Amino acid sequence: MTLRRFIGSIPIPPTEFCDTIILVEITKEIETHLSANTNMKRKDIVIGNFLGGLAWGIGSVIGAGVVVGIFAYILKALGVFSNLSNFFPQTYR
Repeated sequence: MTLRRFIGSIPIPPTEFCDTIILVEITKEIETHLSANTNMKRKDIVIGNFLGGLAWGIGSVIGAGVVVGIFAYILKALGVFSNLSNFFPQTYR
């Protein structure tokens, strides 16, 4: 497996030299991306990470609620809950 498979359909002749050039370009891009936070204050980084984590957590809870709600609706439409209530004895009469 060569590096060209990850990049896509870039018309590059199949040589070792081209793979090295692509690897150097990708390495510079990654280095630029990783050093993006070096000019930010620590407080700004902490606040950004906190807000990102908060949004991720809220989104996870909402997404899980939607999935469970759809699943419960499907089970209700299939009549699983009515059969389940007949299985257990009626204790609240």
